[in-house]
Amino acid sequence: MVITADATITHDEPIDYAINQFCEKCQVCVNRCPSNALTKDKVWWRGAKKNKVSYKWCRPIMGRYDGCAICMKTCPVQRYGMQPVMEHYVATGEALGKGTHNLEGYTLKDKGYFGPKENPHFDKGFFEIPRGRKKTASSRNSRSVWPRRARRPMVMPLALRMRSKRRSTRATPKWARSSRDKMGIRPESLRSALR
Repeated sequence: MVITADATITHDEPIDYAINQFCEKCQVCVNRCPSNALTKDKVWWRGAKKNKVSYKWCRPIMGRYDGCAICMKTCPVQRYGMQPVMEHYVATGEALGKGTHNLEGYTLKDKGYFGPKENPHFDKGFFEIPRGRKKTASSRNSRSVWPRRARRPMVMPLALRMRSKRRSTRATPKWARSSRDKMGIRPESLRSALR
């Protein structure tokens, strides 16, 4: 959509709502992450300054607990909205709801409820992601512990697809074609002769 106007427009500057300073002070998402996958200090990552997620620690939790999203559920801005959180921050210097069960409490399906300053404990094996097949000593051809992914069809380059398509349309084998061509016999003449 394009809107044209002949009115004079004044360009303003971006407004800093101090959300970065608020996030550095709040840190609820970092502290409440069940696997400590978020970094405490923000880093520049792909053009933005943010708390980087360690997928090595985050992915097993996300897979086991239906996407997890505890970092987003415990964010005051996500829970209460930007305006009330920033008004409370300006008035008190603290994050709205920080330290309360309303904001920081969450439940994991097989671990139970965790309130403020309580995090679940996972053994080290929980975070190991299976790689490849697990073989037993008795058999080299044993099935893997983890089910195999469905194989995707191989994608061939266009030139190879065209070549294989041409070959598949020919009814006679190559040795017969070469001798037939030497004799000057064409399929059209054979079809007309058989009618």
